[in-house]
Amino acid sequence: MKKLYFLFITLLITSLSFGQIEIFNVAGGGTLPTGWTSSNPITTNDIDRSSYYLVETDGTDYDIITTNVIDLSAYASAILNLDVATFGSGTNNPAKIEISYDGGTTFTQTEVTNTPSSSTYIEGGPINLSSVSNQVQIRISNNGIANKGVRLRNLVLTAYSSSPYIEVTSPTNNSTFASGTATVDVNFNTGNTSAGDQVNITINGGTTNTNVTSPYSINTTDGESYSVVVELVDSSANILDSQTINFEVLFPCNLEVGAIETTCDTSTSGTDTYTTTIAYTSGATSQYTIDTGGIGVVGGDDPTSVASGTITITGVDEGTDFTVTFTGNPTDSSCDFIRNISSPTCVSVTCANAGDIIFTEVMPNPNAVIDPAGEYFELYNTTSSAIDIQGWIIKDDASSSETHTISSSLVVPANGYIIIGNGATPNGGITMDYTYGNDISLGNSSTDGLILECSTTVIDELIWDGSFPFSAGIAMELSTTAMNSTDNDSNSNWGLATSTFGSGDLGTPGAVNDFTLSNKKFEIAGFNMFPNPTSFGYVNVTAKSTSLMEIAVFDLLGKQVIKQSVSNKLDVSSLKSGVYFMKITQDDAVSTKKLVIK
Repeated sequence: MKKLYFLFITLLITSLSFGQIEIFNVAGGGTLPTGWTSSNPITTNDIDRSSYYLVETDGTDYDIITTNVIDLSAYASAILNLDVATFGSGTNNPAKIEISYDGGTTFTQTEVTNTPSSSTYIEGGPINLSSVSNQVQIRISNNGIANKGVRLRNLVLTAYSSSPYIEVTSPTNNSTFASGTATVDVNFNTGNTSAGDQVNITINGGTTNTNVTSPYSINTTDGESYSVVVELVDSSANILDSQTINFEVLFPCNLEVGAIETTCDTSTSGTDTYTTTIAYTSGATSQYTIDTGGIGVVGGDDPTSVASGTITITGVDEGTDFTVTFTGNPTDSSCDFIRNISSPTCVSVTCANAGDIIFTEVMPNPNAVIDPAGEYFELYNTTSSAIDIQGWIIKDDASSSETHTISSSLVVPANGYIIIGNGATPNGGITMDYTYGNDISLGNSSTDGLILECSTTVIDELIWDGSFPFSAGIAMELSTTAMNSTDNDSNSNWGLATSTFGSGDLGTPGAVNDFTLSNKKFEIAGFNMFPNPTSFGYVNVTAKSTSLMEIAVFDLLGKQVIKQSVSNKLDVSSLKSGVYFMKITQDDAVSTKKLVIK
């Protein structure tokens, strides 16, 4: 049985000791605290990302968050802590922390956080302020040169008084530890101490351990709760400061849930019912409760008494999503987890032949509107008969979790087009024939793919990589001379749209494509560029025609950084080292080329 000690003490202890105070504690995401400001020149994404703040850079401009001016003159020191994680693609970047002690006139202290390696948050600090004044101001930005943005959350500025203090740095109050944790280390710092001062620790009201050092190791047992009182005392045993930390070691959770499948009981034009099956192992290890919130009927094997088997949930109406909660007996199990069940689409399906419907246009990275709301793709019916693709499945080739079943009648006209997208009216009011919401997300890079499937038949598959023409705000289009499922596999049959639509992106959604190999060549006749890579601040460009070339240069994020009309030399002296893409237009031809700046 779990033991709970000194609840009344827990209710009286705050998370901070007497020698320190939180100046601010900002979770990240949402409206900035009063007095804080932000600058968002990298407009691809907002700084406020709902659950975190995001600071990005293109190497020239930087997103910046700036605090209000803070009076810390009453304190002896201060420490900034924050959690950081990566965002986007490219090289990992840390966040930059700049600190002013004159109200923002000059920022004399610059620090960088630890560098995150993924979207999993790590501790970015601690950042020790080199001084305290009555005019402290902190600003946070990205320390990199383009590449990955930095996510920020749990921004905490803690100030410490000149009085003796003790601070427990880990574990945090009310932490939980996994079953099997044999020891927990209590780490602490002290400040402003005198000769003879020492630290005492008392665990669950037992014997006081005197004159301990950090870290102090506590032997632990599954299912137990611990209340640890950490005291800083002087040579006469007078308490100078104290902090109480509570933590718990969980019982094991043995039950393991495996594959989950949903199957339509019938498939009609009306509302059908479906059955969910959930495989499990390591049952018969506790008394388990399975709660669906009153949806459906739970049956099959009982994990309380059967070691492994299959749970069934029957009689759920089509279109009803629900959650299954698995709970173990708290006297011997820490199991308390959920599984989300999504309704299948129970419709009658009529499949066509492979290649009857093909992908002919894709907008993976819109620029004029917020991504992914502006994403779309176009399907074309290569046959002389209309085809209803109700019940067919759209898949993202890179993610097994990104699938969508077309839930209503969706007819592709004979030798005609339909548009399918994320939002109902993306890119300035173009009406979609069908929307898939957030089930599918196209990657903002030159590598991704889409699959159109009916039952087990792949009708068409389009996988694009770095060899395909790709640019932010410009749709990739299949040549009108290559409208079949074989030719649309080849990068040489794809080009970039040139027509403006909606809010300013380029594409021809629902209409005949711009790109035609017969009259708009993907390669300008006799085109050449040198040197490439270049470190000279320019690149020579030549072609068979003597007409002026209109050249636009884009960075890897799809931002246009140069636009010039040239006859033989492009000035790239303003570009930093890196990889860029050039779109060259001359007469009736368009080419795209990679440009490398040393």
